[in-house]
Amino acid sequence: MTIVNEKGYPLRILSLEDSPMDAELIKEYLIENFGSEIEFKVVANEADFISAISLDKYDLILADFILPGFNGFAALAHTKSICPSTPFLCVSGFIGEEAAVELLKQGATDYILKGGLGRLKYSMERALKESKENEEKEKRAAELIIANKELVFQNDEKDKRAAELVIANKELVFQNKEKEKRASELIVANKELAFQNKEKDKRAAELAIADKELVFQTGEKADRATELILIIKELALKNEEISRIKYNNFLTEIHNGNYLANEKKRLEAPRK
Repeated sequence: MTIVNEKGYPLRILSLEDSPMDAELIKEYLIENFGSEIEFKVVANEADFISAISLDKYDLILADFILPGFNGFAALAHTKSICPSTPFLCVSGFIGEEAAVELLKQGATDYILKGGLGRLKYSMERALKESKENEEKEKRAAELIIANKELVFQNDEKDKRAAELVIANKELVFQNKEKEKRASELIVANKELAFQNKEKDKRAAELAIADKELVFQTGEKADRATELILIIKELALKNEEISRIKYNNFLTEIHNGNYLANEKKRLEAPRK
């Protein structure tokens, strides 16, 4: 049976093992249980282990617990620091119960004794399943984070738009108030204009009446003037008649005076 990763390729397994014999036994066990297409790399010290997990990606890490100048706790710490999503299984000839429990607490997927490799298959399958589920969870979490950021962005945009709408609404309310104020002013101005027009019409009517009165008075004056002219002419004729009568009377008086004087002289003259 060949077990593959989620991309359909044979599993890439890194073994941290300082015993070539144990490394070979583990490889044979894996080929026997999972097929011959497993990529199996062995490193024996801390520097090579750090280099391997830094430069390549592995589906599983199988690590011995006790190595020269190095141990499973340090290997697990490097794994969590460099490739935290890679399952870490401790495969050791001996590990105390307290150390094993602590290793699990710190994030190891499982521990298997070299004398009981029969459990390794099931531990690997469980680790790969959990790894896949964790990757799915992480992927889903990442998608949720992205979706949440997008939602936050959209909410921010909505808030921004809402704020802009509030400002626009306030501006519209202000403009409407200004329009209402202007409309009120126009109504007042229109009423004032209507009043002024009424006053003008009233004044025009009064002026028309006054004009008619003036025309009437002018007509009356013209008639009166005509009458006065006739009276003056009549007076002139009368004056002329009076002057003529006075002149005739004057002439009569003169004639009468001369006549009386002559008669007096005649009567006073001696008779012969």
